[in-house]
Amino acid sequence: MGEPQSPESLISLFEDLEDPRVERTKAYPLAEILFLVLAATISGVNHIKVMEKFGNAKLEWFRSIMPYENGIPSHHTMGRVLGLLDPDALEKMFLRWMETVANSVEGVVAIDGKAVRRAIAEGEKRSRVHMVSAFSEANSLVLGQLKVEEKSNEITAIPVLLDRLYLKSAIVTLDAAGCQQVIANKIVERGGHFVLAVKNNQPTLFEDIDIAFHDIEIAGKGDFLSQTETEAVAHGRGEYRRCEVLSAKDLVTHGEKWSHVRSFIRVTTERRGVKEERRRTSGSTSAISRTSTLKMRSPLRESMGR
Repeated sequence: MGEPQSPESLISLFEDLEDPRVERTKAYPLAEILFLVLAATISGVNHIKVMEKFGNAKLEWFRSIMPYENGIPSHHTMGRVLGLLDPDALEKMFLRWMETVANSVEGVVAIDGKAVRRAIAEGEKRSRVHMVSAFSEANSLVLGQLKVEEKSNEITAIPVLLDRLYLKSAIVTLDAAGCQQVIANKIVERGGHFVLAVKNNQPTLFEDIDIAFHDIEIAGKGDFLSQTETEAVAHGRGEYRRCEVLSAKDLVTHGEKWSHVRSFIRVTTERRGVKEERRRTSGSTSAISRTSTLKMRSPLRESMGR
């Protein structure tokens, strides 16, 4: 991973933003306001009035980084300035900073879509706001996100989000909604690898995986690349997992469309109650873009554990 960048690298990006205020209202430089808001947010402050109190309490520290000649701006000033800023320009600036922080994002980048809680219009039962986010497991950071109007639009939003990320050597995981040829190709184009959950929305690929595992287990054709079993007890239940990986070479019906698929994975999970005999078994399958399973174990655990 890249080393964390100094505050100056972030401040220089703030200074590149266009300040929408007229000259006579610039008593507080834009970079100072944005640095205060970001520092407060990272520290767990999520109310603008409390940000003002936070800034005054930490004024000596803030002045060790930037002048703050006029002190900390009022929450009214901060709110007015934030309301005037171009949100798209602010997002692009933030993503540029994230790239300098993360540098080359190694490890797992989880792409997922979620409905925003409580974002419900009057008279409606479900949220109309969906967000597609990219989360770096190694950095514990959201690298980027996009708003989509409906969950079905995630398919078109994900490639746009991927274009904003630096994915060289990263392993991108997606649920079945993201199991699309264009998305798989985009990840590889950006220098990453993928773990795609495969379900009936890709019936031919799903059947290819089913037949491949059947041929090894029932017909005795070929061998697994690897088989791993784990067992653990937590929160009053036991969990057993078996992960099996096999080569996808010559096994993909539409090989020209799924040209980057190298392996198939099947994870079987069995959960057992400790105090009572109750078992629940579930299975999931995935397609991945590399044959080496050593570096894939962590992303497999993350993506299959959902």
